[in-house]
Amino acid sequence: METSHKPLDVLVIDDNAHIRMLITETLRAAGVTDVREAECGQTAWRALQEHASQIILVDNSMPGESGIEWTRRLRADPESPAPHARVIMVSGWLNEQRIAEARKAGIDAFVPKPFSCSTLLERIADVAPV
Repeated sequence: METSHKPLDVLVIDDNAHIRMLITETLRAAGVTDVREAECGQTAWRALQEHASQIILVDNSMPGESGIEWTRRLRADPESPAPHARVIMVSGWLNEQRIAEARKAGIDAFVPKPFSCSTLLERIADVAPV
């Protein structure tokens, strides 16, 4: 999957290794060659400091810091390694209140769990930089 002939760079943050693998393999099958994984917000932050991603897929329920809290920090911290990255929340716990809170934190799009590969790829295409 490429947008305007520009390759995508994606970071997948989820504490569930099986979900990370499913998302990563889906992206690679769609042609995304630069996919990195992190099991928590702290590891993701370090990964972004080494190499900022254009798109971040984040779970909300993670140990230590929720996806909403992590995104709020990504957007507001003056030392943020990727304050303008597109963030997609992939979560099994989406309701109107959580979506409103997530949007306020700076999350750009949502993919409910369980998800289809096509839904995941559609959301990425929706937010991908041109």
